[in-house]
Amino acid sequence: MSLFLGAKDDMAKYICKIRDAGVELASHVSDARLHSAELRNILAGIDVRKILLTGPCSIHNVEVARTVIDSIAVLQQECQDSFKFIVRLFGEKPRSSNFDKQGNINFRGFIAHPDFDVDTRQNVVTTEKGIDDMRDLMVYALNKNSVHCLIGHDFGSILAAHTSLIRADIFHSVILMSAPFEGTSKIDIQKDIKQTNIHEDLRLLSNPRKHYQWYYSEKRANDDMIYCKQGLKSFLRAYYHVKSADWLKNKPHNLKEWSASELSKLPGYYIMDYDLNMAEQVNIDMPSKDEVRSCLWLTDDELDYYSNTFSKTSFQGGLNYYRCMTDDKVRNKLRLYSNMTISVPSLFIAGKSDWGIYQKPGALENMKNKATSNFLGAHFIDGAGHWVQQEKPEEVLKLFYQFISS
Repeated sequence: MSLFLGAKDDMAKYICKIRDAGVELASHVSDARLHSAELRNILAGIDVRKILLTGPCSIHNVEVARTVIDSIAVLQQECQDSFKFIVRLFGEKPRSSNFDKQGNINFRGFIAHPDFDVDTRQNVVTTEKGIDDMRDLMVYALNKNSVHCLIGHDFGSILAAHTSLIRADIFHSVILMSAPFEGTSKIDIQKDIKQTNIHEDLRLLSNPRKHYQWYYSEKRANDDMIYCKQGLKSFLRAYYHVKSADWLKNKPHNLKEWSASELSKLPGYYIMDYDLNMAEQVNIDMPSKDEVRSCLWLTDDELDYYSNTFSKTSFQGGLNYYRCMTDDKVRNKLRLYSNMTISVPSLFIAGKSDWGIYQKPGALENMKNKATSNFLGAHFIDGAGHWVQQEKPEEVLKLFYQFISS
């Protein structure tokens, strides 16, 4: 069994790409625990059954999830001549139909929701909590003793890295995407003090700047984007554009050190202009109508779906995770695992135009040489930026298949 941590729509696009490409791409889908031969035959038209993608979808409780999954297993036996059931679980999916009296989302996702204070928008979501949830989900909800491969993109990469490092007995290999894992938190107080001063150094630049992760940790970040002047759909279009290979100014390279002068070389969506919010920042580089029309990996209809969904759910569930990186109290809890490395086979995949690879100076090299002990390579895909699994899904799937089947 393989498990993917990332946006739910990413996996939906994978399934669509596989369906459209037919037999050739279907051959790159491999998951022995989910009977990949059956899936390939159905996708190729050899098996006349239908694939039925079903819930429990947005879970809130592992016991309830297990009950639903057990019921689906019974249905699979009863309908095995007509359908092949695939159960989908969204560990981070908010519920758009569950609001409190103030209009706030009551449920922000299985991993993101616990201990979140709606009034203060403060939370104690931690990476350790995410690891526990992943373990509970696999062992208790899905009744699996192990996962062949854990795959994570962006912050999902960081969670997947910690999970495979700490629970190598359950998660037997890992693929990290876009965000390199530089290693566990170190017992080095002085280093942390130096890093907290970076904000003042950025502010004092001739062109004052600020770090996006700390901005995303602020209370106002969600509302800045959801209720932005240009409208949510325009904001999302610009945000997806500037972080993709379509934005020709993305020419990522190594940075020498963690200093204001070096970080200022990062584009505005990472090191923002000091007086701008994120919606204002990316609107500077809003793509032209021709660029929008030529964007085949994110059509206007798909963007309509994104904007309609986010208008109901907000971004807050995802934004909670940034506090895991910016809150010293949360980060320091992971010092328990200081100097541990990922011992299971690991792979890194990113778009060649993704600045995320280099936003933390030295992270890529540390992942290769220090944070892992069984690293099998890094792949940088041409024509892709941060959204590598959406911009180049076929290439990503082929790398998945090669790694998982090796």
